[in-house]
Amino acid sequence: MLEYLYVCRHGFRTNWTNSGMMKGPTGVIRDFPLTVYGHTQAAELGAFLSSPDRTAPHPPPERVISSPFIRCVATSAPTAAALTRAGKNGAIAIDHGVMEYYGTTPANTGLHPRPAPNGAADLDQFYPGMLDEEYGSTLYPSRHGERVRDVFARAELFADTWVGRMDEEGVRSAVVFSHAAIVIALGRVLTGDLSLQVSAACAATSLYRRKPGTLGGAGDWERVYDGRADYLPNGAERDWSWEQVGIETLDDGDTVWDEGDMQPYTPADDLPVGLAPGMDKYLRGRSVVYDPPKEATIRPPVSRL
Repeated sequence: MLEYLYVCRHGFRTNWTNSGMMKGPTGVIRDFPLTVYGHTQAAELGAFLSSPDRTAPHPPPERVISSPFIRCVATSAPTAAALTRAGKNGAIAIDHGVMEYYGTTPANTGLHPRPAPNGAADLDQFYPGMLDEEYGSTLYPSRHGERVRDVFARAELFADTWVGRMDEEGVRSAVVFSHAAIVIALGRVLTGDLSLQVSAACAATSLYRRKPGTLGGAGDWERVYDGRADYLPNGAERDWSWEQVGIETLDDGDTVWDEGDMQPYTPADDLPVGLAPGMDKYLRGRSVVYDPPKEATIRPPVSRL
């Protein structure tokens, strides 16, 4: 039974505004790699998570889950390698359920990226022998983007389902490598406190403990610590909060769907969305509605702080 869950944000990545890096090594738009410093952070994080002495009195993770974005996979790699050396299951499981959050796409701007749509098979060339080839994603976010409430619904549906998968595997402790918005959303839905302040600094770690006698879904966890970064060379850096985004955001998709430019959009281009086929068998508690909108027709006022 899953008792402990570490939630980590990826390390320093290359800058969004660096037009020379619009496509990283995977060739996927916005799939930016870690910087050299980000790799240093990942190594320090891996040394911490894989050491029973340093995680004590809590166990180190036995299972490694990562967003499909290369910056998260790279951040997870030192942890996975250290666990493998220790004789544990260090295979990195790729799960789109914890991938990046994008705002809703305005009309005629296309779709947001979905890196590694085939999971480990698309990333094996970068991390050969380190990925779990058998693991399939728990759920998929919409490529049309999400409102803030959709992000929280996604996090809740993921928690209510994925914990069941870990229980069936007999995993006691796991770690998820994700992005700032998802780190915060997971912390809030796991504890059931949607106003909880959650640190989302680069390569920082938050730890959650399952309440005894619960199903392990949303609201069934208590936080042990938040945004731990004492193992990093310079502590917590590049923290992030929802207040930096505002109420709602709209983000252009990858492509303008002009006639003659590309094939017209069809609904199938966004599929799958929501729980992956067969995952409903793991769902705990009530069914969560994850129904993000299709592309926005207008740009509403956006509050950015």
